[in-house]
Amino acid sequence: MRVRLLGAFEVLGDDGAPVAVAGARVRALLAVLALRPGRLVPAGRLVDALWADDPPANAANALQTLVKRLRAALGRPGAVVWRDGGYLLDVDPDLVDAHVFMRLTLPYAMGTLPDEATDAEAAELDEALALWRGPALTGLPATPYLSAAATRLEERRLAVVEARAAAYLALGREVDLSAEVAAHPLRERLSALAMRALARSGRQAEALEVFERVRRALSDELGVDPGPELRAAHLDVLRGAPAAPAAAGRTYGARDTGDTAGEGPAGSGVTRPADDAVSGAADGPAGGPGRRTGRVWAPATTFVGREAEVARLAALLRESRPGSYKQLRAH
Repeated sequence: MRVRLLGAFEVLGDDGAPVAVAGARVRALLAVLALRPGRLVPAGRLVDALWADDPPANAANALQTLVKRLRAALGRPGAVVWRDGGYLLDVDPDLVDAHVFMRLTLPYAMGTLPDEATDAEAAELDEALALWRGPALTGLPATPYLSAAATRLEERRLAVVEARAAAYLALGREVDLSAEVAAHPLRERLSALAMRALARSGRQAEALEVFERVRRALSDELGVDPGPELRAAHLDVLRGAPAAPAAAGRTYGARDTGDTAGEGPAGSGVTRPADDAVSGAADGPAGGPGRRTGRVWAPATTFVGREAEVARLAALLRESRPGSYKQLRAH
């Protein structure tokens, strides 16, 4: 059996044929279990995940009924196992696309960019993103638990899109981020990478247009100015500097297990980004799989963090035209 969560929810049999799982709540139950493949999910958490703040009068019996229906749909009674006050989905985790995605993208759990990209790393990122067929968990009830899981998966996907773009730039490859930038106009790192990719292709004017669009969006919607990373990309485009992204180097999440579920407060029915799934919070080598800690890049430009100088340059740019480069140098 294969469970696909990264797009329209889908279950495939061992022969690759679709398995019909009828009933929205039965499908939701399978999705919740599949987010933690092969791992126990307490019955109370399942009740919260499926019914949120409106559980049935006899929630335990209602859950048992759903489990029976799910076992029947899967055609394998042992597919859903009761153990120690909870249920687990007896499936190879590598047959659940969300788990594979989280495992492949473990180094980028904290949204960091690769420091020294290789062809193998780029290929791994390509493989991870190829698992996506559309928005995660499509076709399932919009319960708080599943909505939070979908949001968490999408956030990781965007972080991986950025990591792949950085890897491609480091390897001298072309990368097109126009669709992602249009869909996420307030995501500054994404826009910064798009600017660098455009500039590398000789499309400096388009790169500067991206900056201006993001600057206006940030000002209009959030009332803030662009952050250091986006400003650094802007200045590098103006100066014709190399397209290497100015960002922190790789940091491995030592406790990241590839689990996509997360846990909220007991009985809340709401998930949070789990420390071991998305945030990459580490508690030292003893708590993790033994991966190294990454380096931190030095700023790619001396303008990073120099707020007064950047503000002065921005003012000069607003008052000047592209042909006024000599005026900028004079200051």
